[in-house]
Amino acid sequence: GAHGLVVTDPSKIVVKVTPVSQDAINASPCVGYVDPADNTKIRVKFASAPASGTGNVKITWEAQVIS
Repeated sequence: GAHGLVVTDPSKIVVKVTPVSQDAINASPCVGYVDPADNTKIRVKFASAPASGTGNVKITWEAQVIS
């Protein structure tokens, strides 16, 4: 999703992701990062594929600009 920051330089953005739902926790650890194809968005990568389903993988995330 869109990170909403005015900065789009991936080297200046830190993304923190916290798994919330049990299926997200089971697939963790997970890492948030700036989407290399669109620097206005972030992506989340899980250590293993989360369980199939709709709305079963819930996370919270925060993106910050660093200097």
